[in-house]
Amino acid sequence: TGGRCDGKVVTGTVPSRWEVDGDRRRLVECTAGYVLVRNDAEPGADQCVRCQVNSYSLIPAYFPARPGERNMATTSIEDALTGGYCLECEIGAFCPGGNVVE
Repeated sequence: TGGRCDGKVVTGTVPSRWEVDGDRRRLVECTAGYVLVRNDAEPGADQCVRCQVNSYSLIPAYFPARPGERNMATTSIEDALTGGYCLECEIGAFCPGGNVVE
């Protein structure tokens, strides 16, 4: 999910951070458990995509990626879900998605 706009203010639908980029607000950070999707060809489609069941992420996603940190940003929802950004749940652990590992 991305953000909601009331005509004046953009509010993230998950804990996220948006910044002004030209005449738009663009997504620059998603909380741990999400992959940041941002594509310059579709700036209105920026969103945080939750790690699926049986996967997780314990680090936030930034755009651009921070030096020395694992990249958690991509340009498509499909890649966010299948590109290996979220880690596989270890055998015996419970991972309902997002940033939960029990």
